[in-house]
Amino acid sequence: KAGAVPIGYINWWEGRGSKAHQFLQLALDTDPAYRLARLSDQMIGSGIVAGWNMNKNTAYKALPFDML
Repeated sequence: KAGAVPIGYINWWEGRGSKAHQFLQLALDTDPAYRLARLSDQMIGSGIVAGWNMNKNTAYKALPFDML
């Protein structure tokens, strides 16, 4: 359960709220009382977007596959 929350947070940080929600739900399915997972999921569910993802110049950009 604990591993799903940081993965969810990273997905949110990168602008993938739907994927973040999936990981947080995985943690909550394991332990519905897991407070960090619940609060994080409520934050994402309320539509909070990482500030840097609201500007195309500062938004997270994945590296092209040929650069990995």
